[in-house]
Amino acid sequence: MPLVYWQDEQSGRLAPVVLKFLDTREELTETERHIFAAYLKIWVDHEWFGGGTKLAKLRRTWKTQVLNGDRRSIEQWLEECLTLGIDPL
Repeated sequence: MPLVYWQDEQSGRLAPVVLKFLDTREELTETERHIFAAYLKIWVDHEWFGGGTKLAKLRRTWKTQVLNGDRRSIEQWLEECLTLGIDPL
């Protein structure tokens, strides 16, 4: 299954959340965070990225840093993704 970038997602729910995250310093609401977290989970779990210790850590920390985290923890998690060549944004 190919990955879909947020700009190409069809529900219309994801793009406003990603734009808020990218264009403002505001915290995401719980609903927005859940939408964003679901999108990021698809990326970090995708088979293209294989395995390894760092990827395993990203998968383990997704819930605490992204789903239940604040803006800063999500930013840190995304920085770790970039070190592995995972760029969902």
